[in-house]
Amino acid sequence: FERWLDHVGHERTMRRIRQDGFEHFVMQLNLSGRLVAHAGDGAAEGRPGEIILLDTRRPYRTECERAHILTFSIARYVVERAFFGPEELHGRILSPPGSALLADFMISLNRHARTLSDDALTSMMTVFTELLAIALRPGADGIGSKAVAGAKLEAARRVIEAELPRR
Repeated sequence: FERWLDHVGHERTMRRIRQDGFEHFVMQLNLSGRLVAHAGDGAAEGRPGEIILLDTRRPYRTECERAHILTFSIARYVVERAFFGPEELHGRILSPPGSALLADFMISLNRHARTLSDDALTSMMTVFTELLAIALRPGADGIGSKAVAGAKLEAARRVIEAELPRR
């Protein structure tokens, strides 16, 4: 969704979460203006060019002032495929330079999505996932690679254990 919002807030409460059961992530790219997200214990402001990542299974509130934003709803498996780290993703801000290609792709996809075939859109999801992985990778925002490597090992262990026959 491309939106221009001024003095608008959106709140996702625990009551709403229980009612709708959404399981995806929301990514909001701030193109201009002020975008603030309250997720978890604090508030974070996404400056123009930054992307705020929000988990719909968790409460949050956003506030916009003279903001031009792109909002993408992303399936949970896409985000999980791109990131295996132990760090908190809810309320995380993805900043350039690590997120610059993802932001550019979001803008381009928004501009051209209506003209693309279903096959092309499916391929775009692969590109999107790869660009998200770049934005979330170790070093893109100062995350250490040892922590991420350990989290990947733990995630692999969980997948393997889930696939083993139960005795």
